[in-house]
Amino acid sequence: MSKRLLLALGGCFFALALRAGAQASPPNLAVPADPRDAQSVLVVQCSTSHTRPRNLREWEGLVDGLGLRRKNREAVWELVTAAGELRANALFQSEETSYWLFFFPASSDPVPDAILSHLLKDARYTRVDADQLEIGLAPIEPLPGGGTKIKNITVTLGGGRLVASRTVIQWKEN
Repeated sequence: MSKRLLLALGGCFFALALRAGAQASPPNLAVPADPRDAQSVLVVQCSTSHTRPRNLREWEGLVDGLGLRRKNREAVWELVTAAGELRANALFQSEETSYWLFFFPASSDPVPDAILSHLLKDARYTRVDADQLEIGLAPIEPLPGGGTKIKNITVTLGGGRLVASRTVIQWKEN
């Protein structure tokens, strides 16, 4: 099994234990050395109706267990390593819950021209801001149970280097 899958499975069991009334201490998992691994776990956790955090206590237990720390007493959590920075935020409202995950690589990796061309051809939208291009990746992914997952990336105009990725997961609440 891959390290990312093991982390995701461990997080699933942790979320279920929290829902069953366990204490909000983080799971006994190795903290990911790479923010992309933590991002992968958060995407899996928040994209699954049965394992997604449903309140602030569950969210804090999940992100804390993955090594993220609260940034300046704000609602934003972050994990910074030599690989880059992951920022995560969850909004729990009566009608909708949303999870915002941002990854900023430490060094901007080039996106091959063929891939960039394909992403642009299928993009939901593009937006130019100074020397950067934001690409809304298609399609908006419907999730089992009624949620949606939306992905965007930001690349530099000169050289097509990846500078950020964003995943937004939303669930309508009953």
